Amino acid sequence: MQSALVTGAAGFIGFYVARRLLADCGAVREFLPMQPGDVLETCADSSDLERTVGFRPRTSIEDGTHRFVEWFQTYRRSHVLKSAQES
Repeated sequence: MQSALVTGAAGFIGFYVARRLLADCGAVREFLPMQPGDVLETCADSSDLERTVGFRPRTSIEDGTHRFVEWFQTYRRSHVLKSAQES
């Protein structure tokens, strides 16, 4: 089984990525104490971005993290395969 580290600093997004990895990949969750640099809580307000450049996110966090995990698994498989072939 491959390893992946999702730290507390990943915050909200990390929570969803970790949850998807657990559901899709049989990942094992190991809780560690807060690490230096970890942020307990964050929030974002993208209204300035939307007002300035017209960008407004349309992908739900659930769909985005599912797509990210699929991409990550494909990337890791091709990267590991490529590394193994070069060795």
